[in-house]
Parts: sequence; C-alpha cells; structure tokens
Amino acid sequence: MVSFNSGIPDPFLPAFAGLFAVPAAILSFKAAHASILPESKPADFHFGALALPNLLGTAIGTVADVFPGMGSAAQVALFASLILPLDAEKFLALAASVSSSHLIASFAFASSVGKARTGAAAAILETLGSVDLGSLALVAGAAIAATAISCAAVYFFSERIAREVRNLDQKTLSACILAILPLAALFTAGIPGLALLLVASLAGLLPILSGTKRVSLMGFILVPALLSSIQI
Repeated sequence: MVSFNSGIPDPFLPAFAGLFAVPAAILSFKAAHASILPESKPADFHFGALALPNLLGTAIGTVADVFPGMGSAAQVALFASLILPLDAEKFLALAASVSSSHLIASFAFASSVGKARTGAAAAILETLGSVDLGSLALVAGAAIAATAISCAAVYFFSERIAREVRNLDQKTLSACILAILPLAALFTAGIPGLALLLVASLAGLLPILSGTKRVSLMGFILVPALLSSIQI
C-alpha cells in the first residue's frame, strides 16, 4: 500500500525483482554444486489418460479471473489436486490447458464486457479500442501459431540449449543479475525504487528461509487490490 501511494513511477519492477529475482539469484550464487542436466527420456504419453486433466484445466481456466494474482500452477495446486491425483504428465497437461483456456476466456471477457482482466487483453484493448469476433479469431490463431512454433523449437533446440546453459558459470551469472537489478530499479524508479527493491528482497527471502510457498508473496498485489476495492 505504501509503495502504491508513494508516487513511485513504476513500483512493480523493483517490487517483483526483489520478491522473486533477487532471492533466486542469491540462492544460485551461494550454491556450490554445478547444475545437473536432467536425463532425456523418450516421450511415452497416454493421450487418453490426459483427456480428463485437459477438460478440468479448461474449466479452471475459464474462471481463473475470479482469483486474480494466481498463476496456472497455483490454480492447479489449489483446485485440481482436490479432485484427482496428478502425476507429471497430468500436471503438465492440466497447467497447459489452464493457461490456454484462460487466454481465450480473458479476451472473450474483454469483448463482452469491455474491461480487461489480463495484461495481454489490456494491451489489445489499448491498441484496438475494442475486441470483436475478428480480434478474438486473430488472437486465437496467433496463440495456436505461437504454440506450434514453441513446441517445434523445444523439440529441436531444448537439449542443445540446456547443455550450453550447464556450461555457464552460475555464480558469475548470478553476480551479474544482482548487479543489474539495482541499476534497473534506480533507472526506472529512482532512489525510492531502490529502497523498495531492498525491502522486497528481504521479504522475498522470508518464504525461502521459513520453508513456505513463495506464492504467498502475491499478497503484494492481492491485498492492496482488495483493500482498494472496498475503499479502505
């Protein structure tokens, strides 16, 4: 609440960098062991067994906006695990279907109500002024094309990129990140942004040190939004 009312030009960059990026970089910098490349195994998907997770994920994605600030993984953990047991394949199918249906549902909501509930829908509304059926078809087509390109890129290049990343000096990379983030916060939000980055970094380390889930840090967005909605 203080950061939102303090006049900081862009409080989100230093806040989220401190909550998530800085703690991750610190942990990576302190890790003494080298990164381990997971073993590649032949895919053995049972598409029939994935039908129910896909249907459930589609249903969850259509109502995802009721729970703002929650990503697909959090929604899956909160809802789906209460309904059916999840192995790795079902979890991936469920999370992907949540994200896909949420994308389409957010644009359908923007088209029918005229208000955006996601950043992508807000950008389309700002660019086009409104969202009609033609825009929805264009977005759906772009999403399908992007998914196809991404799948092809992962299939052909993922193992090569993983091996190259493994060869990087993780401590040097983490040190560079820790040096760049304060400069980015200072450049975008000035001294108040740098102070916010420091406070957010301390808050971001708390879940790691206490063994709790970092999804609780999304209270940075949820609590001020809820208090604002009830005019507190």
